[in-house]
Amino acid sequence: MSGNLQPIDRLDYAVLALEGLNDLVAAAPNLREIRSQKLSLLVSLVADEIKHCAEALRREQ
Repeated sequence: MSGNLQPIDRLDYAVLALEGLNDLVAAAPNLREIRSQKLSLLVSLVADEIKHCAEALRREQ
């Protein structure tokens, strides 16, 4: 997600990704249908992006 995007823009994409994950979980009639390993990986990727964005924003201050 990095590229030439500014950290604040990357945070916007991270929010969209979290909303997508929420939609995925909410749409599942049974949470057992969602593989926990895949969900965990997706959440970890979004969390890492948020962490990296926060670090970049701190460096810019």
